[in-house]
Amino acid sequence: MPSYENDTAEKVKTRVMVLSDTNGGTRADAGGFWDGNFHMFDAPPRDIDLLIHCGNFGNGEPEDMKATLQAISQLPGRMKLIIPGSDDVPIESSFGRPIDPFNTFAEALKLEDKQKSRGGDIVANDKPDGPDDLVFLDEGMHTVKLRNGAILSVYASPYSLGEDRLKPFTYSSDVDRFNLGKDIPWGKWHSGEAMAIPTSPLVDILVTRGPPFGLFDPVRQRGVDKGCKSLEIAVSRARPLLHCFGDKHDAVGTWQIFWSEDHRARGFESCSKMLKLGNKYPAETSQYLNVPLKGKGISTVLVNGTIRRPGSRNSQRTHRPWISDFFFEKDLSRHG
Repeated sequence: MPSYENDTAEKVKTRVMVLSDTNGGTRADAGGFWDGNFHMFDAPPRDIDLLIHCGNFGNGEPEDMKATLQAISQLPGRMKLIIPGSDDVPIESSFGRPIDPFNTFAEALKLEDKQKSRGGDIVANDKPDGPDDLVFLDEGMHTVKLRNGAILSVYASPYSLGEDRLKPFTYSSDVDRFNLGKDIPWGKWHSGEAMAIPTSPLVDILVTRGPPFGLFDPVRQRGVDKGCKSLEIAVSRARPLLHCFGDKHDAVGTWQIFWSEDHRARGFESCSKMLKLGNKYPAETSQYLNVPLKGKGISTVLVNGTIRRPGSRNSQRTHRPWISDFFFEKDLSRHG
């Protein structure tokens, strides 16, 4: 099999931006991330093919959420994929925990059909001067066709680990939303409503609200790691090129995992090497990752994209988004 480094000529170079946890706050004087002039982002580059927002873009107040959505729509990225989070269901709609939080969220914001995806194909507007595409993803698999001619498979889940039964888009610690059968950890049971994450090589990008267990988690509560063990196992099965998430404001960072050749092994114990990734340009703008090129199933880049800094006044949005280049399959229906 040819190496990823030698195979990139047959793929489409795609620049990806990842961010999370903007939590409304579109005014600069409120520690926000946007004042109409890319406040906090210092005019990020315009050549972004895909922007991914990993949830909690709003704060539960419909008018602020709409303003934040408008702000995000003006950020670079010809295709913008967003998962909602527990703070994104309007406050007055979330009491009692809605049975279908995605639908409740979509109706509250009056999203158009083209802005909602519960699975299937997401096809970019191919008009050069057309508006950017902005799509909210519900849980499951999505095939995404970008304007640059790339086609990629995305598994998304807006659900995160949390014991507050009244909060939308949460699951308790005894539930596994991501695995089936023998891959479910002891003491957990699979949620029948959820679609398990497919096994390698079917997923290019994994977008989840919260992190996996044990990698990015200095955050501990009553001695319990706040990452999800079931998600850790699922990531080791799926081995995507990119896994991005948010939620943990004091665990920002990026790693690259190199997987062992034993596809039966599960969890991060099945990796042969981990690298902490540095930034090409760590100064004022977005944080560019220097990612060694490896193929799908060989390595995975994990990004906590939250832009909120813990413990700061007004929970200021002081972290920059992360940017990196990946190579995805060419959409043959477009290229012939």
